[in-house]
Amino acid sequence: MPSATSNAETPTVHVWEMIEVSLTAGRDYPNPYVDVDVWVDLEGPDGHRRVTGFWDGGRDFRVRLLAPLPGLWRWRSGSDPDDPGLSGRSGAFLAIPWTEAECAANACRRGLPRATANGHALEYADGTPCF
Repeated sequence: MPSATSNAETPTVHVWEMIEVSLTAGRDYPNPYVDVDVWVDLEGPDGHRRVTGFWDGGRDFRVRLLAPLPGLWRWRSGSDPDDPGLSGRSGAFLAIPWTEAECAANACRRGLPRATANGHALEYADGTPCF
């Protein structure tokens, strides 16, 4: 699984391939599961979105990202309460498309399943019928 950390070289991933941002809190919290909110603001070819993260034990937090479109994606972390180890980190990654042969080998490379416009079937994010 590709990972992204602050000040790292820009990794290249495929569209719909997970990239994980690892963050380390600057201090301990009595109950990090409920005391800390962590997120990444993600900006890319289709706009901006906020992706929430989770506590992964000790001072470790993770945010998992997917790029639904090819292109350069930039991220910047934030937290509440403001923590210097969790907030203000940034990075980028480049998402590239899968080839048609790669998609044929694994249909999940076409994106997340969703309902069709009429609500009677499922399709992948690229419009290919599911099943």
